[in-house]
Amino acid sequence: MIKSVDIKSAATFDNKVVQLIDLKKINFIYGAHGSAKATISNFIYDNSDTKFDDCSMAWYNELPLNVLVYNTRFQMLNSIVTFLT
Repeated sequence: MIKSVDIKSAATFDNKVVQLIDLKKINFIYGAHGSAKATISNFIYDNSDTKFDDCSMAWYNELPLNVLVYNTRFQMLNSIVTFLT
């Protein structure tokens, strides 16, 4: 289970660390358009990208688990089409 996430110098984040702490088994990240939800979820999904070099994630018991992220990237990779009415 993810214990905490530190985001720094990625996308709209500056060089000050923004922390998500005291995370639970299931977490919902929501906010206004442009509030960096995708940056956070993309880091959690795949933190190997060099744009996340200054970011970190801590795991309970130091044991990384399979993480499921549902965002726009997930929709595109899985050909999920959203129709606006």
